[in-house]
Amino acid sequence: MLLEQGRQLHRLTTVIEAIMEELQAKEAASSTPIAPSRSVPATPAEPSVSTMLGPCLSLPDKFTGKPEHCTGFLMQCQFFLLQQAHLYPADEAKVSFMCSLLSGEALEWLAPVWSGGSLPFHSYEAFTQLLRSVFQHATSGREPILQEMAQDITELIHIRSCF
Repeated sequence: MLLEQGRQLHRLTTVIEAIMEELQAKEAASSTPIAPSRSVPATPAEPSVSTMLGPCLSLPDKFTGKPEHCTGFLMQCQFFLLQQAHLYPADEAKVSFMCSLLSGEALEWLAPVWSGGSLPFHSYEAFTQLLRSVFQHATSGREPILQEMAQDITELIHIRSCF
């Protein structure tokens, strides 16, 4: 709980600092009129704080390794990472973020894989696939093939909604 509050406080501090910088820049620009110059090409504007933030999402719940929570955990992480892409631009950052949300059995699984301060996962996709293969067992009596088919249908619906 404290860790999550610390993260939220850090994010809020970053946002407030960005807003303050933007306000100071606007104030400085309005107090000193600049003569138009034809020799200086217009530079593209930096993305504003409002466009970088996106919707305010809560952090995904910690994943303890329970098979019935695996799909939900991966989905929440995917939503969060898509909306906060500017914070997690590289696969390594995405994997590290997800690893920080592991606890219990899932964290115990990760501990021996951790090799001297770096993770041996080549990509975000490889990590999520491995997490699925280890923790997403057949639940509620469904056979693995049925579970896989349900997953394929979900992916097809997602792909279709993109067009």
